[in-house]
Amino acid sequence: MIGALISITLSGLLIGGLGHLLARPKLHIGLAWTVLCGIGGAVAGGIASSILYFPWGGDHWLARFALEVVAAALLVSWLARRRRSLVR
Repeated sequence: MIGALISITLSGLLIGGLGHLLARPKLHIGLAWTVLCGIGGAVAGGIASSILYFPWGGDHWLARFALEVVAAALLVSWLARRRRSLVR
């Protein structure tokens, strides 16, 4: 149980961090939001990968990972814009 939570947190940090770098490195959303965006991106990218069912023979790990990072980048950008508009 604890191992699974640690694994989810670390993968969320990795995917969220890459998504954060892809979006814009100067966005200040904090570590917790980066991890949450990474976890959300992993879920969204995994669902999109399963729906698309890639033509080269099913689910490919690299395509799934790329979709997860792009989904995390979109979440990071959306969250940063939303937080910026709330502050104004």
